[in-house]
Amino acid sequence: MWVRLSVAVTVLVLTGGCSSSSDSSERPPRPVVIPGQASARPGHDQGHGEAHDSAPALQRLPDSWRSVPWATHRAGRAPSRRAVIPGVLDGHGAPARLAHQVPGSPHGHGWATERVLFLGRDGRWRALDLADLGLPERWWPGPDSSQAGALSTDGRTWAAPTLSGVVLVDLITGEHHHVAFPRTSPEVRHVAWVPGTHVVSAYASSPEGRRFTTFRLGRRGAPQQASYDGSRSTFDVDGAPVAIVSGGRSLSLSRSVEVGPIALQWSLPFRFARGTPFGVFSDEDVALLQPTHDDRRPRTVWVFDKVSGEALERLRVPIHSAIDGWTEHGALIMTISHRHVVTWDPATGAFHRWLELAPPDPAPGDRADDAIALPAR
Repeated sequence: MWVRLSVAVTVLVLTGGCSSSSDSSERPPRPVVIPGQASARPGHDQGHGEAHDSAPALQRLPDSWRSVPWATHRAGRAPSRRAVIPGVLDGHGAPARLAHQVPGSPHGHGWATERVLFLGRDGRWRALDLADLGLPERWWPGPDSSQAGALSTDGRTWAAPTLSGVVLVDLITGEHHHVAFPRTSPEVRHVAWVPGTHVVSAYASSPEGRRFTTFRLGRRGAPQQASYDGSRSTFDVDGAPVAIVSGGRSLSLSRSVEVGPIALQWSLPFRFARGTPFGVFSDEDVALLQPTHDDRRPRTVWVFDKVSGEALERLRVPIHSAIDGWTEHGALIMTISHRHVVTWDPATGAFHRWLELAPPDPAPGDRADDAIALPAR
């Protein structure tokens, strides 16, 4: 029997950051869209392309972000790379609500090109220049390789990959240490915190890049090999890894548990691109960024009910966009065009701005989900 999915990766709690400010834990009623009739929801149209008429009405982004209201706890514009702000390693910090990787020079080399900014829960920004960690240059994975790293559930600890393991930084005390990985799989490619725990999930490879292994480690523990594939799995809010695969007319969800994998397959009444979509799970829904093999075309965000598999809403977004997490009120947090961090309430169609990222514009091929990281839920 399928255990009710409750999956989430990195989620930031933004009270007032979505369209509904109600304190009720109940999901608001979803507007009914009658096929063939115009939707009363702002930004809706039936759309064409990858889905048939049985798919939800296609929502679109606002024409201009200037007219979109700010969330209650807005952060405004993120500091630039050269901004003079307090350093994380100086101590006297605060748990982070967000980490932001600022782009360095495309011609730079080494840890000196890497800088990450942290927005504290006290509303202040702090900086981490990775060159100050004292890591050997041979451990540097490449340009912007740290991305935004990963923030623990409590926002206190930041983790990032190196070519020899994982570096962990305490954002409150400024203490940091490096966890070395086995010689057979030293090169860490991706890190994520398991929601609700103090455990890091790290996807690593051999020096030749031919063998990939997933490890788990605590804040002070040694890495232990995991059974799931870290390159395809995201995490349920209870910490269980879940892999999602699209077969065109179906979605398969495989949830890894101690007694063995549990699989669920949803049959879809419309065509969905084949591939491994990236999923962000809330208590009730899962949002997917539909796979695409054409980087020139816009992308589509889908919202499915986790239990029934019903497609609830969809939204057209440009390339260089990402889904980042959910607010406690059921709004999806997204990064649009690598520049705008916003919330979208699928049930009402309302948008709110939360953060503007500084230029320059991303280079072709840059991934928007490299720009920010939110605490694991």
